[in-house]
Amino acid sequence: MKKCPKCKNVYDDDSLNFCLDDGEWLADLATDEPATAVIPSPNLTSEDPTRSFRSGDIPKESIRASFPETAGRSKTKLWLIAAVAAVLVAAGGFFGYRYFSSAGSGQIASIAVMPLVNANGDADSEYLSDGMTETLINSLSQLPNLAVKGRGSVFRYKGKDVEPKQIANELGVQAVLSGRLLKRGESVTLSLDLVEASTGNQIWGEQYVRNINEIASLQKEIARDVSNKLKTKLSGTDQQNMAKGHTADPEAYQLYLQGLYLWNQRTEDSAEKARELFQKAIDKDPKYALAYVGLANGYITNDRP
Repeated sequence: MKKCPKCKNVYDDDSLNFCLDDGEWLADLATDEPATAVIPSPNLTSEDPTRSFRSGDIPKESIRASFPETAGRSKTKLWLIAAVAAVLVAAGGFFGYRYFSSAGSGQIASIAVMPLVNANGDADSEYLSDGMTETLINSLSQLPNLAVKGRGSVFRYKGKDVEPKQIANELGVQAVLSGRLLKRGESVTLSLDLVEASTGNQIWGEQYVRNINEIASLQKEIARDVSNKLKTKLSGTDQQNMAKGHTADPEAYQLYLQGLYLWNQRTEDSAEKARELFQKAIDKDPKYALAYVGLANGYITNDRP
Protein backbone atom coordinates (compact mmCIF):
# COMPACT_ATOMS: atom_id res chain seq x y z
CA MET A 1 0.00 0.00 0.00
CA LYS A 2 1.34 3.42 -0.96
CA LYS A 3 0.52 7.02 -0.09
CA CYS A 4 1.10 10.36 -1.78
CA PRO A 5 3.06 12.67 0.57
CA LYS A 6 1.46 15.75 -1.02
CA CYS A 7 -2.27 15.05 -1.46
CA LYS A 8 -2.37 12.10 1.00
CA ASN A 9 -4.14 9.81 -1.48
CA VAL A 10 -3.69 6.12 -0.62
CA TYR A 11 -3.27 3.46 -3.32
CA ASP A 12 -3.66 -0.29 -2.86
CA ASP A 13 -1.84 -1.05 -6.10
CA ASP A 14 1.82 -1.51 -5.18
CA SER A 15 2.80 -1.38 -8.83
CA LEU A 16 2.04 2.37 -8.97
CA ASN A 17 5.00 4.70 -8.45
CA PHE A 18 3.41 8.11 -8.99
CA CYS A 19 0.27 9.82 -7.70
CA LEU A 20 -2.45 9.91 -10.34
CA ASP A 21 -3.59 13.39 -9.23
CA ASP A 22 -0.41 15.44 -8.83
CA GLY A 23 2.42 13.19 -10.11
CA GLU A 24 4.24 13.04 -6.76
CA TRP A 25 6.33 9.98 -5.99
CA LEU A 26 4.40 7.56 -3.79
CA ALA A 27 5.75 6.58 -0.39
CA ASP A 28 5.47 3.13 1.11
CA LEU A 29 3.17 3.31 4.12
CA ALA A 30 5.35 0.83 5.99
CA THR A 31 8.43 3.10 5.97
CA ASP A 32 6.69 6.42 5.25
CA GLU A 33 9.70 7.19 3.07
CA PRO A 34 9.52 8.00 -0.59
CA ALA A 35 10.47 5.11 -2.77
CA THR A 36 13.39 5.18 -5.08
CA ALA A 37 12.72 5.07 -8.79
CA VAL A 38 15.09 3.43 -11.19
CA ILE A 39 14.64 5.12 -14.56
CA PRO A 40 16.86 4.56 -17.56
CA SER A 41 18.66 7.71 -18.60
CA PRO A 42 19.58 8.28 -22.22
CA ASN A 43 22.60 10.33 -21.09
CA LEU A 44 24.23 7.53 -19.06
CA THR A 45 26.87 5.17 -20.34
CA SER A 46 26.60 1.42 -20.39
CA GLU A 47 28.77 1.32 -17.28
CA ASP A 48 26.10 3.28 -15.35
CA PRO A 49 22.84 1.99 -16.82
CA THR A 50 20.60 3.33 -14.04
CA ARG A 51 20.23 6.42 -11.99
CA SER A 52 18.33 6.95 -8.73
CA PHE A 53 15.85 9.79 -8.19
CA ARG A 54 13.87 10.83 -5.18
CA SER A 55 10.41 12.36 -5.39
CA GLY A 56 11.60 15.92 -5.87
CA ASP A 57 14.10 14.94 -8.56
CA ILE A 58 11.83 13.08 -10.97
CA PRO A 59 11.90 14.71 -14.42
CA LYS A 60 8.49 15.96 -15.57
CA GLU A 61 8.97 14.22 -18.91
CA SER A 62 9.21 10.90 -17.12
CA ILE A 63 6.08 11.62 -15.10
CA ARG A 64 4.07 12.51 -18.20
CA ALA A 65 5.37 9.42 -19.97
CA SER A 66 4.17 7.29 -17.07
CA PHE A 67 0.54 8.45 -17.49
CA PRO A 68 -0.35 8.37 -21.19
CA GLU A 69 -3.95 7.31 -20.48
CA THR A 70 -4.56 10.24 -18.11
CA ALA A 71 -3.22 12.73 -20.65
CA GLY A 72 -5.36 11.14 -23.36
CA ARG A 73 -8.50 11.42 -21.24
CA SER A 74 -7.81 15.10 -20.59
CA LYS A 75 -7.40 15.83 -24.29
CA THR A 76 -10.61 13.95 -25.09
CA LYS A 77 -12.49 15.94 -22.48
CA LEU A 78 -11.22 19.22 -23.92
CA TRP A 79 -12.27 18.18 -27.41
CA LEU A 80 -15.76 17.30 -26.16
CA ILE A 81 -16.13 20.67 -24.45
CA ALA A 82 -14.98 22.47 -27.58
CA ALA A 83 -17.40 20.48 -29.75
CA VAL A 84 -20.37 21.21 -27.47
CA ALA A 85 -19.47 24.90 -27.39
CA ALA A 86 -19.28 25.00 -31.18
CA VAL A 87 -22.72 23.37 -31.49
CA LEU A 88 -24.24 25.85 -29.02
CA VAL A 89 -22.74 28.82 -30.87
CA ALA A 90 -24.00 27.51 -34.22
CA ALA A 91 -27.49 26.85 -32.85
CA GLY A 92 -27.62 30.26 -31.21
CA GLY A 93 -26.59 31.93 -34.43
CA PHE A 94 -29.20 30.04 -36.45
CA PHE A 95 -32.13 30.76 -34.15
CA GLY A 96 -30.95 34.32 -33.63
CA TYR A 97 -30.95 34.85 -37.37
CA ARG A 98 -34.43 33.35 -37.70
CA TYR A 99 -35.75 35.53 -34.88
CA PHE A 100 -34.27 38.84 -35.96
CA SER A 101 -34.95 38.30 -39.66
CA SER A 102 -38.59 37.51 -38.84
CA ALA A 103 -38.88 40.48 -36.51
CA GLY A 104 -37.31 42.76 -39.09
CA SER A 105 -39.46 41.54 -41.96
CA GLY A 106 -42.47 43.53 -40.76
CA GLN A 107 -44.88 40.93 -42.13
CA ILE A 108 -48.45 41.34 -40.88
CA ALA A 109 -50.18 38.10 -39.95
CA SER A 110 -53.75 39.28 -39.22
CA ILE A 111 -56.11 41.84 -40.73
CA ALA A 112 -59.68 43.12 -40.54
CA VAL A 113 -61.39 44.37 -43.71
CA MET A 114 -63.93 46.96 -42.63
CA PRO A 115 -67.21 47.49 -44.52
CA LEU A 116 -66.65 49.89 -47.38
CA VAL A 117 -68.43 53.18 -46.86
CA ASN A 118 -71.10 53.91 -49.46
CA ALA A 119 -70.15 57.49 -50.31
CA ASN A 120 -73.31 57.86 -52.43
CA GLY A 121 -75.49 57.25 -49.41
CA ASP A 122 -78.22 55.60 -51.48
CA ALA A 123 -79.61 52.08 -51.32
CA ASP A 124 -78.89 51.48 -55.00
CA SER A 125 -75.13 51.54 -54.34
CA GLU A 126 -75.22 49.76 -50.98
CA TYR A 127 -75.10 46.32 -52.58
CA LEU A 128 -71.86 47.31 -54.32
CA SER A 129 -70.01 48.53 -51.21
CA ASP A 130 -71.17 45.63 -49.02
CA GLY A 131 -70.66 43.02 -51.72
CA MET A 132 -67.15 44.15 -52.60
CA THR A 133 -66.26 44.08 -48.90
CA GLU A 134 -67.29 40.43 -48.66
CA THR A 135 -65.55 39.34 -51.85
CA LEU A 136 -62.39 41.11 -50.71
CA ILE A 137 -62.57 39.27 -47.37
CA ASN A 138 -62.95 35.98 -49.25
CA SER A 139 -60.00 36.73 -51.53
CA LEU A 140 -57.64 37.78 -48.72
CA SER A 141 -58.60 34.75 -46.65
CA GLN A 142 -56.94 32.61 -49.33
CA LEU A 143 -53.54 34.17 -48.63
CA PRO A 144 -51.02 31.97 -46.80
CA ASN A 145 -50.11 32.88 -43.21
CA LEU A 146 -52.77 35.61 -43.02
CA ALA A 147 -55.72 35.50 -40.61
CA VAL A 148 -58.68 37.53 -41.92
CA LYS A 149 -61.64 38.41 -39.72
CA GLY A 150 -64.97 37.21 -41.07
CA ARG A 151 -68.01 39.20 -42.07
CA GLY A 152 -69.77 38.78 -38.74
CA SER A 153 -66.85 40.33 -36.85
CA VAL A 154 -66.40 43.42 -39.02
CA PHE A 155 -69.92 44.33 -40.14
CA ARG A 156 -70.95 45.22 -36.60
CA TYR A 157 -68.81 48.32 -37.10
CA LYS A 158 -70.74 49.37 -40.20
CA GLY A 159 -71.91 52.97 -39.98
CA LYS A 160 -69.88 53.60 -36.82
CA ASP A 161 -67.06 56.10 -36.52
CA VAL A 162 -64.40 54.03 -34.74
CA GLU A 163 -60.66 54.56 -34.90
CA PRO A 164 -58.75 51.76 -36.69
CA LYS A 165 -56.47 51.31 -33.68
CA GLN A 166 -59.46 50.67 -31.42
CA ILE A 167 -60.95 48.21 -33.92
CA ALA A 168 -57.63 46.37 -34.13
CA ASN A 169 -57.41 46.10 -30.35
CA GLU A 170 -60.97 44.81 -30.05
CA LEU A 171 -60.61 42.27 -32.87
CA GLY A 172 -57.03 41.30 -32.06
CA VAL A 173 -55.53 42.06 -35.48
CA GLN A 174 -52.34 43.78 -36.59
CA ALA A 175 -53.83 45.85 -39.41
CA VAL A 176 -57.13 47.34 -40.54
CA LEU A 177 -58.20 47.91 -44.15
CA SER A 178 -60.93 50.50 -44.67
CA GLY A 179 -62.25 52.42 -47.64
CA ARG A 180 -64.94 54.41 -49.43
CA LEU A 181 -66.80 53.61 -52.63
CA LEU A 182 -68.32 56.24 -54.89
CA LYS A 183 -70.38 55.40 -57.97
CA ARG A 184 -71.05 58.03 -60.61
CA GLY A 185 -72.84 56.77 -63.66
CA GLU A 186 -70.74 53.93 -65.06
CA SER A 187 -67.64 54.98 -63.09
CA VAL A 188 -66.66 53.52 -59.72
CA THR A 189 -64.04 55.15 -57.46
CA LEU A 190 -62.69 53.08 -54.60
CA SER A 191 -60.33 54.63 -52.01
CA LEU A 192 -58.54 52.29 -49.59
CA ASP A 193 -56.33 52.79 -46.52
CA LEU A 194 -54.29 50.14 -44.71
CA VAL A 195 -53.42 51.10 -41.13
CA GLU A 196 -51.00 49.38 -38.75
CA ALA A 197 -52.63 48.78 -35.37
CA SER A 198 -49.60 49.16 -33.11
CA THR A 199 -48.73 52.66 -34.34
CA GLY A 200 -51.89 53.91 -36.02
CA ASN A 201 -49.76 54.81 -39.03
CA GLN A 202 -50.91 54.33 -42.59
CA ILE A 203 -49.04 51.49 -44.28
CA TRP A 204 -50.57 52.02 -47.67
CA GLY A 205 -53.27 53.95 -49.47
CA GLU A 206 -54.61 53.75 -53.01
CA GLN A 207 -57.44 55.04 -55.17
CA TYR A 208 -58.91 52.92 -57.95
CA VAL A 209 -61.09 54.39 -60.70
CA ARG A 210 -62.77 51.80 -62.90
CA ASN A 211 -65.73 51.33 -65.16
CA ILE A 212 -68.57 49.40 -63.54
CA ASN A 213 -67.85 46.52 -65.94
CA GLU A 214 -64.31 46.21 -64.56
CA ILE A 215 -65.13 45.70 -60.89
CA ALA A 216 -65.04 41.90 -61.21
CA SER A 217 -61.31 42.04 -61.95
CA LEU A 218 -60.79 45.00 -59.59
CA GLN A 219 -61.29 42.95 -56.43
CA LYS A 220 -58.52 40.54 -57.54
CA GLU A 221 -56.21 43.48 -58.23
CA ILE A 222 -56.91 44.95 -54.80
CA ALA A 223 -56.26 41.62 -53.07
CA ARG A 224 -52.92 41.33 -54.85
CA ASP A 225 -51.91 44.90 -53.95
CA VAL A 226 -52.85 44.43 -50.30
CA SER A 227 -50.88 41.18 -50.09
CA ASN A 228 -47.81 42.99 -51.42
CA LYS A 229 -48.12 45.69 -48.77
CA LEU A 230 -48.54 43.03 -46.09
CA LYS A 231 -45.25 41.54 -47.37
CA THR A 232 -46.92 38.23 -48.11
CA LYS A 233 -45.10 36.35 -50.85
CA LEU A 234 -47.51 34.75 -53.30
CA SER A 235 -46.85 31.69 -55.38
CA GLY A 236 -48.72 30.95 -58.58
CA THR A 237 -51.00 28.64 -56.61
CA ASP A 238 -51.75 31.37 -54.06
CA GLN A 239 -52.80 33.77 -56.81
CA GLN A 240 -55.07 31.12 -58.29
CA ASN A 241 -56.62 30.51 -54.87
CA MET A 242 -57.44 34.20 -54.51
CA ALA A 243 -59.40 34.05 -57.75
CA LYS A 244 -61.01 30.71 -56.91
CA GLY A 245 -64.79 30.73 -57.19
CA HIS A 246 -64.94 34.19 -58.80
CA THR A 247 -66.07 35.19 -62.26
CA ALA A 248 -64.70 37.36 -65.03
CA ASP A 249 -68.21 38.20 -66.25
CA PRO A 250 -69.11 41.72 -64.98
CA GLU A 251 -72.87 41.15 -65.21
CA ALA A 252 -72.68 37.86 -63.33
CA TYR A 253 -70.57 39.54 -60.66
CA GLN A 254 -73.05 42.39 -60.13
CA LEU A 255 -75.97 39.95 -60.01
CA TYR A 256 -74.12 37.97 -57.37
CA LEU A 257 -73.42 41.10 -55.30
CA GLN A 258 -77.07 42.12 -55.47
CA GLY A 259 -78.17 38.66 -54.38
CA LEU A 260 -75.62 38.69 -51.56
CA TYR A 261 -76.91 42.04 -50.31
CA LEU A 262 -80.52 40.84 -50.27
CA TRP A 263 -79.63 37.54 -48.64
CA ASN A 264 -77.94 39.30 -45.73
CA GLN A 265 -81.21 41.08 -44.90
CA ARG A 266 -82.44 37.73 -43.53
CA THR A 267 -86.10 37.92 -44.53
CA GLU A 268 -88.19 35.45 -46.50
CA ASP A 269 -88.93 38.01 -49.18
CA SER A 270 -85.30 39.08 -49.57
CA ALA A 271 -84.16 35.43 -49.58
CA GLU A 272 -86.51 34.65 -52.47
CA LYS A 273 -85.25 37.62 -54.49
CA ALA A 274 -81.67 36.64 -53.67
CA ARG A 275 -82.20 33.14 -55.07
CA GLU A 276 -83.48 34.62 -58.32
CA LEU A 277 -80.41 36.84 -58.63
CA PHE A 278 -78.01 33.98 -57.86
CA GLN A 279 -79.70 31.89 -60.55
CA LYS A 280 -79.34 34.72 -63.06
CA ALA A 281 -75.64 34.96 -62.18
CA ILE A 282 -75.27 31.22 -62.83
CA ASP A 283 -77.05 31.61 -66.17
CA LYS A 284 -74.49 34.26 -67.12
CA ASP A 285 -71.54 32.16 -65.95
CA PRO A 286 -72.31 28.46 -65.36
CA LYS A 287 -68.86 28.04 -63.72
CA TYR A 288 -69.44 30.76 -61.14
CA ALA A 289 -68.92 28.72 -57.94
CA LEU A 290 -69.84 31.47 -55.47
CA ALA A 291 -73.19 31.94 -57.18
CA TYR A 292 -73.97 28.25 -56.63
CA VAL A 293 -73.05 28.63 -52.97
CA GLY A 294 -75.33 31.66 -52.71
CA LEU A 295 -78.19 29.79 -54.35
CA ALA A 296 -77.83 26.86 -51.96
CA ASN A 297 -77.69 29.11 -48.92
CA GLY A 298 -80.65 31.05 -50.26
CA TYR A 299 -82.86 28.25 -48.99
CA ILE A 300 -81.45 28.53 -45.48
CA THR A 301 -82.59 31.65 -43.66
CA ASN A 302 -80.06 31.37 -40.84
CA ASP A 303 -76.88 31.05 -42.92
CA ARG A 304 -75.11 33.46 -45.20
CA PRO A 305 -73.50 32.70 -48.58
